[in-house]
Amino acid sequence: MNSTFELNRFGKLIKTDFLINKSTVVKLLLGLLLGMSIVYFFNAYFFSPKTTSTIIINDEVISGDAEVAYNLYLPLLEICIFLIPILIFYNLYHKVKDVQNAMLPASQLEKMLSAIIQVSIITPALLMILFGLLLLLFYLLNSQSIDLNAQNLQAFFKNYFTMIQIQSFVFLGVFWFRDNKILKMILTVIAVTVAFTAIVALLVEHHQFWNWLAGIEVNQGLVKFLNDCRLFLEEYGNIILAILFPLLPWTVAFWKFKRTQI
Repeated sequence: MNSTFELNRFGKLIKTDFLINKSTVVKLLLGLLLGMSIVYFFNAYFFSPKTTSTIIINDEVISGDAEVAYNLYLPLLEICIFLIPILIFYNLYHKVKDVQNAMLPASQLEKMLSAIIQVSIITPALLMILFGLLLLLFYLLNSQSIDLNAQNLQAFFKNYFTMIQIQSFVFLGVFWFRDNKILKMILTVIAVTVAFTAIVALLVEHHQFWNWLAGIEVNQGLVKFLNDCRLFLEEYGNIILAILFPLLPWTVAFWKFKRTQI
């Protein structure tokens, strides 16, 4: 039997993980249901639910029927998806609360792949199914038509993939920090933002740096190479980012997971 990955054992692990985390998944579903219901009744009471217009989401033109979903309900789905890693793996590395997971008969690779599937495929899929059913119900209650053309669906799933990319960094934070995960993740985001802002401000203020950079006699071969790189990134940049994220945060999380003991 392969000690690193065995398909039958991996399938049993996914089923076991889902059963262990089912109460958390149910709470997420109920939270989405409650949040969308509150927003729906609040919007129906204070505003006209049949207002139609054209909006632009992620450079995509969305019809008026989808306006309510994107402006009011979609942020609730995003929040739920971002919270999945924290709610499921907050007790990771805990000496008492994580013993059950640590004792499962599976390799580190299988546990990591199962965690990714639970966090980024199974649970988000359940949330999206509930999200779609609630939207259908709300539209029927308001006698609105539902525009399910390819453009709207493409925009929705593009937004969904972006949520998974961002969620991968939350996943990394949960697997990187042993305790006080939420506080440390917030402090990390603040530190990175401050550092990036300070560097940009420092470069902008030092005009001599830019004057020196502009006055450099650059080799024509280097100029051509840099221009080729720019063109390559313009054409394939989105594909590269789609491959790196979420794969890069997941890989770093696996590296940390292998080296951290309870």
